[in-house]
Amino acid sequence: MRAAASISEPFVLSTYATSSSSSKKQGGLSNVFATYEKASGSSDGYATIAAHGDGVHVLDISTLHPVISHTLGPSTTFACPAVTRNTQDGTDNICTTYAAIATSSDVTLEDSGRTIWMWKENLSGRLEDRASQKKKVVRIQHQISGLYTYDGTSGRILAQSPQAELSILDAELNVKSTWPTPEDTNSVLRTFVYSRKSCSFMPSLSSSQAGTIIVSVDASKNSTRVRILFVDDADEVSELGTSLIPLKPDVRHLLLVFTSRANKCFSKYQIFRAAPAVA
Repeated sequence: MRAAASISEPFVLSTYATSSSSSKKQGGLSNVFATYEKASGSSDGYATIAAHGDGVHVLDISTLHPVISHTLGPSTTFACPAVTRNTQDGTDNICTTYAAIATSSDVTLEDSGRTIWMWKENLSGRLEDRASQKKKVVRIQHQISGLYTYDGTSGRILAQSPQAELSILDAELNVKSTWPTPEDTNSVLRTFVYSRKSCSFMPSLSSSQAGTIIVSVDASKNSTRVRILFVDDADEVSELGTSLIPLKPDVRHLLLVFTSRANKCFSKYQIFRAAPAVA
């Protein structure tokens, strides 16, 4: 017998206004990005919001109150959703936020789309100490279309390019390893990051139970490819396998929806072709 489930009425967590200039820069893409992170100081976790022309805000979903807010100004837009990692250092509650910057008055044209801003704050500290925290700025070798956090030795950040090139960075944004763009890959459609031990879909002998699994759905000229990568605790990246889908991808009209659970990752997937957007 299946357990009963209910869906509550939706509610507004927060609202953000965006300038017309930032909307034009994004060419019709979303003006607001959001990601979720479990947090030791919150029963429901944190939502990290990156709003074009506004800034980066970390909200406590339990209280609906902002935990951290970085107002960045109307010239700032983001290359992808920002991410936050919440850790404990003794009695200190540390919150570190990472954002890939597409445009900003503080970023040159050459560095646009490949610059990461990082803020680290001690939520247990005094407000005046938190206010004095400065952002760290790091430029990596490739454009960024996705930032992902994952559990591992000392915590790592995955930066992925639109063509599936990868950079593995430590918590301070030092590059630990890279993975080149695969041959015959035009663009990335979706990427998922899981701890290795949660992926029962992987054969037990295919990799160590420690480490991280990256599932990247790539579009090539004539097909769609599901690629599975493994990152070990020494930050070495290896390819475990690929699966081709005999479908010519139209990135504008193709929507990939994967159904997965932590203990049954990618046991099945569904592909839907959406109607063309109306001009």
